[in-house]
Amino acid sequence: MIAGHTGRTGIGPYLLSMRIQTKILLVEDEVSHALMIQRAFEDHSTYLEVTHQSNLADTRLSLKEIEFDLVISDLKLPDGLGTDLVREVDDVPVIIMTSHGDERKAVSAIKSGAWDYIVKSDYNFREMPHVAERAIREWRLTVENKLSLEREKELQRRLGQAERLQTVGRLAGGVAHDLNNILTPILSLPDLIMVDVDLVFKGDKNALARTQDGLDGIIRSATKAATVIQDLLTLSRQRKYELQSVDLNKIVNSFLNSAELAQMKSVTIRQNLADSPLLFAASVSHIERVLLNLVVNAKDAMGGQGEISVETKSIVFDERHFATLDEIPKGEYVQLKVRDNGSGINDEDMNRIFEPFFSTKDETAHSGTGLGLAIVWGIIKEHDGFADIETSLEGASSGTCFTLYFPRYSTP
Repeated sequence: MIAGHTGRTGIGPYLLSMRIQTKILLVEDEVSHALMIQRAFEDHSTYLEVTHQSNLADTRLSLKEIEFDLVISDLKLPDGLGTDLVREVDDVPVIIMTSHGDERKAVSAIKSGAWDYIVKSDYNFREMPHVAERAIREWRLTVENKLSLEREKELQRRLGQAERLQTVGRLAGGVAHDLNNILTPILSLPDLIMVDVDLVFKGDKNALARTQDGLDGIIRSATKAATVIQDLLTLSRQRKYELQSVDLNKIVNSFLNSAELAQMKSVTIRQNLADSPLLFAASVSHIERVLLNLVVNAKDAMGGQGEISVETKSIVFDERHFATLDEIPKGEYVQLKVRDNGSGINDEDMNRIFEPFFSTKDETAHSGTGLGLAIVWGIIKEHDGFADIETSLEGASSGTCFTLYFPRYSTP
């Protein structure tokens, strides 16, 4: 409430800097009060223009014809309440004037949107120019801040849209690159096979072997194409998983004895698995895919050789847990960790690590579908899981640890 304004700062220079003529609408049906207020503004008439109305009907006409900077209105008017203006005018601040005893109604007006209220008195009438200046200044600062926030939100929206388009473009480019490599043998080998088939009928044994190799090449390429399609479906979450209760330890043991891992002879795999079963709802083939992608990623981070550790355990969060990538609800989880002693991940790459086809490797080293960690993220989310990453770039302690959490089954 502005019962009496003190600390004058001089309103002239400020209002002149805003506009040559600042327009104020005074709504007051008590003639003596209106005259006192108008007299207070006379010393500032070069830059303050006051229009007076005594009822709501004429006030509404004035608001349609003139763009005012401030409305000062009595609470009680012959044809209604000044608070009605608050609901009708949303682009101009409204100050309500009340008599002693009407403060509750004035406070109600503030709650409904009035900018401020003043208790009528001779002193407050004389101070009205300074009250008006302060109200206009604060209103304009509020509007400027609101516009600034709106501009910032719009910029963020456009930035997000640009980033999404960039990601889509990268995805399209990566898919095109892979499919082009896949389709090359599918399109070129049939012609060679047709030549060799003709030679086979002529008794050329080497042609038969070449024909078989050509057919194997087409099958391999077709299999890769199917893998790309399945990865894209996983990434878009349009592929339905058949989940069943499984033991995470059994999945890890099966993976550690797989043919894929046996080919990584330059890498040492160490395991530290929980003693008891870790049951959770999962698609076994997809969790194995997660493990393979994380291990391959770790191997690449170490330059093809080094030590990778795979760990499992049960963990309980008694309250919400805030990880690097996720906010994890309280509950019981099975935990899977894949840790390497590679070079670590810098902050810039960390922000993009799960983007499709994002890689810090040279393009000539591109292999697979190029969706490795993006697929990991998609599979985690399809299992209602969460992820965390810890990384270090410092000398002997450098390396990265991916930690995954999946809701645990409490009973088999």
